[in-house]
Amino acid sequence: MYDRRDLLKSEDNPNNKSILIVDDEYSIREALKMFFESKGYIVKLATDGKEALEIIEKEECDLIISDIRMPRLGGMDMIRRIEEYSKKIPVIVITAYPELNTTLDAIKYGVVDYIIKPFELKELEEKATSAIFNKCVVSDEYCVKKIQKDKIDFLSKYTHELRTPLTSIVGWLKLLLMEEFGKIQPQQFEVLKNVEKNVKKIKSLIDDIVLLYSLINCEEKLILKEYNVADLINTVISEEKIENIEKQNIEIKIYDGIEKIYCDKDKIKRVLAHLIENGFKYSFPNNKINIIVRSFLYNNENYVKISIQDEGDKIKHTNRRLLFRKFFDSDILKEKIDFKKGIGIGLTLSKTIVESHNGRIWLEHNEELEKGNIFSFILPVKDKINNNENNRNGSYN
Repeated sequence: MYDRRDLLKSEDNPNNKSILIVDDEYSIREALKMFFESKGYIVKLATDGKEALEIIEKEECDLIISDIRMPRLGGMDMIRRIEEYSKKIPVIVITAYPELNTTLDAIKYGVVDYIIKPFELKELEEKATSAIFNKCVVSDEYCVKKIQKDKIDFLSKYTHELRTPLTSIVGWLKLLLMEEFGKIQPQQFEVLKNVEKNVKKIKSLIDDIVLLYSLINCEEKLILKEYNVADLINTVISEEKIENIEKQNIEIKIYDGIEKIYCDKDKIKRVLAHLIENGFKYSFPNNKINIIVRSFLYNNENYVKISIQDEGDKIKHTNRRLLFRKFFDSDILKEKIDFKKGIGIGLTLSKTIVESHNGRIWLEHNEELEKGNIFSFILPVKDKINNNENNRNGSYN
């Protein structure tokens, strides 16, 4: 078994380990160069992403430490293009403040950690040592699992950074809309309402990330009870803030005498909300969404099957295996699939929630449909759900 201390004492580390520092600020580049060289690392410097790619093309690097905002080619564009060279190089990003969209994008491309300016050199050294250690001594299979876990841990830390200012923004917006600081004009009111709407979208995204993290790490217990399935679906349609929803175009069909489902209500509501929202998001205006509930036999066990059918463009059959992994899987990026812009957390979270109930979720393959898609998930009947922590591993492979 490897020990990090043994690795640091060996001749292989850090004396022949190289770090590429990418930053457009001369003072930061030189300070980091002096620091890491004093620790025995070989240090290479680049002023922007374009110069960094020229170095990566010709030379081996064990770690990249990169700023995000740079001229010519920024950090994120550089990270996206590293895979063109088929090199698995861990990346630590330096940022002045958390930016949710940039962070989520970075996660897709394998960024292993981040550090916020101003930072302590000792903290950066620890992160660098950990990243290089994991790259050097672990097996490919372990490395894949470790990187996936690091992504989730990374996101969890970042969402906590975002939650504090977001809470303040929500509070101040509420006071402004209540005219606590004086009367506001109608035009100002509309602008503030639009800001409030977008802040709530960010909050919902953060809540999804936190829930995903908790489920994958088995920190979130299911609260299982019986619920009327029609009432549950109608609650989602009426209460959930679903983007672009056209309630009059939703039809609910329940077959086989099914009245109740056994589930964690709040979590299954998130699954339904994401699937219904996707149905409207990828359909044309005034198209219909069908929600179909029926019994289902799977591996000789009885399940309740819930399907959401839209009338949008059909998703290519070859892309179906990637849909529920989009949030994690960099393979989807290589195939340049034409999904509408989004980080893909909705389907990844839905898969994790359903599987935590010992259920399954998939995109139906139906050649008879000329257009539209059917997303279905199944939940075991009450006496088949095993709420054992060992069966709730929140797999996202």
